[in-house]
Amino acid sequence: MRRSHRRPLFRLAMTVGAAIVGVCTGMMGGCGGGETRGASADTASRADSFKPGVEPWAKLGYRWDWSGFPAVTPGGVIRFFDVQADALVAQDSAGVVTLMEPAGGRVRWSAEVDNPLTKFVGINRLRTDRADLVLVSSESELFHLNAQTGNLVGRQKFEKVVNTRPVLVGQLAIYGTSRGEILAHHVGTGFKAWGFGTSGSIDTTPVIVGGLLAAVSQNGEYTFVEPSRGGLVGRGAMYAGIAGDAAAGEDLLIAASTDQSLWGLSPSGRSAWRVRTSAPLRTSPVVHAGVVYAHLPDRGFCAFDATTGAERWVCKGVAGRVVAIRAGRLLVWDGREAVTLDPARGSVIERATLDGVQALVTDKFEDGNLYVITRGGVVAKFIPRAM
Repeated sequence: MRRSHRRPLFRLAMTVGAAIVGVCTGMMGGCGGGETRGASADTASRADSFKPGVEPWAKLGYRWDWSGFPAVTPGGVIRFFDVQADALVAQDSAGVVTLMEPAGGRVRWSAEVDNPLTKFVGINRLRTDRADLVLVSSESELFHLNAQTGNLVGRQKFEKVVNTRPVLVGQLAIYGTSRGEILAHHVGTGFKAWGFGTSGSIDTTPVIVGGLLAAVSQNGEYTFVEPSRGGLVGRGAMYAGIAGDAAAGEDLLIAASTDQSLWGLSPSGRSAWRVRTSAPLRTSPVVHAGVVYAHLPDRGFCAFDATTGAERWVCKGVAGRVVAIRAGRLLVWDGREAVTLDPARGSVIERATLDGVQALVTDKFEDGNLYVITRGGVVAKFIPRAM
């Protein structure tokens, strides 16, 4: 184990707290009760890069609450963002991790985990009887940061290079690897708990489906294992791999494949259903309340029955994936435009162009708070408004 090293800038953010920068634009009608907090010297320029106007967000059912500023290396972007009830954890493209408070956006701490050339694959939060940790995964090591202070308290080597963000099952962090192995690393001991070999590189995050762990290889093989010991339950194959993460139905793995098909895959190793398309699928599907939502390039944005694959509706001219349900409406985001849809018929209700926005993340799928990650390194919180 080695001590955490932090740049002086981040030590300053921890010791004096967050610098407060007021954002009182005409579009917001004054300060509006919100506050803007920062964690680095460039907060003023970042604040100027994102002016949250009222109209586009009101169309979507939200209003601005605050804007905050995790530590972002010059020229970098926020790469990973994890929402917890008591903490927001961001990691930038150079590996710097910041923990912010959801109530007001104050930066509690920032820490440089390793050198900027390290390839990181994801962040997680793990609480046990003995520790409260932010887990930072690189392709070769797992870093343990104290969630209250940001101090490095543990550093563990993986047996194999990992490719994906882990799925946490108890104290097991379960990854996919480039060698095709599903690898379960025990966080408490620092050793490999089990491994299960597949026939191709696993590049997308494994998924928990009905208590089983499912992983998809890039050659299209899918594997279901029992997560505590890694015992095989079932395996099968599509005709190609997937470009985005699969999703979990009640008892099926839902996969949008580059073999031009949307699949419902059973733990038995057989496909429950298949929807064929004329183009490779590259957008991750979303499953909610027994419905699969997916963008099919040759049709539009579609809804299917999660059990049978039967089509419910198609909305042409809409792309992207569902990020939330707000006031009974689906919120669909394609990287530039957000659209609200009627979930019963698929008809468009509102459209809003969101300039400079990199990602939308919610703390709760239905009527939760919406966190907006901008390309300029701003994290902004929007809360549900009366509609």
